[in-house]
Amino acid sequence: QQIAQVSCPGRGISDLTGLETFVALSKLDLSGNKLTIFTLSFSSGGQPVPSNLQTLDLSNNQITTLDLTGHAKLLSLGASNNQLASISLNANAYLVVLDASHNKLTSFNLPIQSTLTYVDLSYNQLTSVLNQFSTELSALTSHAYLDLSHNVLPTIGSITTLAWNQKKGTGGSLRSLFLACNASFRCG
Repeated sequence: QQIAQVSCPGRGISDLTGLETFVALSKLDLSGNKLTIFTLSFSSGGQPVPSNLQTLDLSNNQITTLDLTGHAKLLSLGASNNQLASISLNANAYLVVLDASHNKLTSFNLPIQSTLTYVDLSYNQLTSVLNQFSTELSALTSHAYLDLSHNVLPTIGSITTLAWNQKKGTGGSLRSLFLACNASFRCG
């Protein structure tokens, strides 16, 4: 199938049967459905085909398992208002937009997603957005919006290199940072 976009919000969809043949798919909107698992691989004639998916909206479902390892070209992910405890991304995927707010995430490795410009991970159960090799978010040079509010984060490290200084007109690209309601948060 040469269909590039499928938009089926609020249709009561509970499985992905049939989508595997849409090999040209670059944009998929399945928001507001009844999905509990998202694992999609494309095939043609019974043979696997690389994914061209760039934009994916799965918000407002009941997803507990989100496997995006087969989607290296993914740039935008909307997965808010689900039941996600983790998100499996392709190691070569470099998201630009991520909204995984209102889930059950306890950790998310932000430093490896250096191309993100918009991130909303609010209303989760995050205890860490760092990793063992990165104790701060300095690699996130493209970030303009970062919402980590309503979690249980103790720190995100220093953001000195990320923050935009409006008075001086210099600094990093981060213009909006939300950390409210992280009870044990300490500034880095």
